[in-house]
Amino acid sequence: MIITSKALLLMFPYLQDKYEVEFIITSRCNQDSLENLFSRLRQIYGSNEHPSPVDALNRIRLLVLNQQAEFAVPNAPVKCRSTIEETQDMPPLNQLEPISISKEEEFEHHISEDYISLSMALTFKRES
Repeated sequence: MIITSKALLLMFPYLQDKYEVEFIITSRCNQDSLENLFSRLRQIYGSNEHPSPVDALNRIRLLVLNQQAEFAVPNAPVKCRSTIEETQDMPPLNQLEPISISKEEEFEHHISEDYISLSMALTFKRES
């Protein structure tokens, strides 16, 4: 860790001159986020330290779907908390502008949501 810290201190002036960097977010210079992902993957369906490759892909799919579309699986085995970093650039909900959707687009949107919900329900039923 001492070598890494020294290298970071020596690298900072170079980054300032070449790329006009004001600061370095050191929390992103380690593998903690990757280790957190692996930990979350292992905890899906209980504690399984060595999932098969197919099982690992299914778990990644669950995490992505749960994070991007919690409406698809309301009782998913994994709950993702949004962090301050993810939400600090987003405007408050009351400041978002409404969009207009035609009746055909609205119909297609509901069908796609229903299809996602149905396909996820069938996937969970097969896996359990």
